[in-house]
Amino acid sequence: DLPIIAMTANAMKGDKELCLAAGMSDYVAKPIDPDNLYAVLTRWMPSVAVTAETSEPAIGPSPSAPPPTEKFPFLPGIDTQAGLRNMGGNSALYWDILSKFTHNQREACRTMTDLLAAGEWSPLERTAHTLKGIAATIGATDLRDAAQKIEQGTGSGMGRERLRLLIQQASEHLEPLLVTLDGAIPKQPEVVVMAEEDGTTDMATLTPLLRQAADHLFHFNSDVDSVVQKMEALAKSRLDRDYLIKIKEFLEGFDYEAALQILRQWAEESGVRLEQTGNG
Repeated sequence: DLPIIAMTANAMKGDKELCLAAGMSDYVAKPIDPDNLYAVLTRWMPSVAVTAETSEPAIGPSPSAPPPTEKFPFLPGIDTQAGLRNMGGNSALYWDILSKFTHNQREACRTMTDLLAAGEWSPLERTAHTLKGIAATIGATDLRDAAQKIEQGTGSGMGRERLRLLIQQASEHLEPLLVTLDGAIPKQPEVVVMAEEDGTTDMATLTPLLRQAADHLFHFNSDVDSVVQKMEALAKSRLDRDYLIKIKEFLEGFDYEAALQILRQWAEESGVRLEQTGNG
C-alpha cells in the first residue's frame, strides 16, 4: 500500500491519533523540522539495496549529519537555532524569511483588532493562523503561542473581551520583535519603481493560469509559484495586480488556503469559473 503522511499546521495533543484514525500512515506538524521529516520519510520509504555500481543510498544523506550553519546574531524573542534548523541551516534563506515576516506580519495585530471589532470571525481566525505558522517557522515561540491562543479562542467562540486581551498580548510580543528585526536585517539598496499605469488584462490568456493556480493551491502543490510568475506578466490592471500581490503575500507565508480564497475572489470578480477546487 502507498503510505500517506499527514502534514498539519497544529501540533496539539491528540492530533497524531486523529490522523492515524483517519487512515494516515504517519504525521508531521508545521513548522517542518527537516530532520524529523527525513526520519518520517525514511521510515516509510522502501528499502533500496546498494549495488556495486553505486556506493550511495538512494535517499540521500544521513539525518545524523546536520546541515552546515553560519554564525547568526542573537535576536531577542527568537530562537534562531530553531529557525535556522527549519531552514535546513540556510542562513541566507532565514534572513529572507525574517525580512518577509516584518513586511507581511507588521499589521497583523492591528488587523485582528479591527476584525474582532467587526465580528469577522473567519478572517480573524485565519489571520491568527497565518501569524502562528510563520512565527513558528522563524522560531518566535512566544508569539507563536500567543497567536495560537487567538486562533483557538476564535474557533471555540471565546468572548470578545478575552480575545481582545489575547490580541494585546500577541502585540506585546510582535512589536518589540519588529523593532529588533528592523535593526538587524541587512538593508537592501532602495530601488525606485515607477508606478505602472492601469491597463487591460488579457483574460483569455490569464484564465487557464488562474485555473491551474487554483488546482495547485487546492492540492498544496508548490508548482503554483511558477504559475504565479507567469500571471505577473499578464496582470495589467490595477485590480488584477492587487489580487496578485495578496496571493504572493500568502504564498510567502506558505498559507495556501488563504491564497486560494483570494484567487477564488479574483476569479469570481473576473467572471472566471474555477473547476475542481473544492468550492462547490
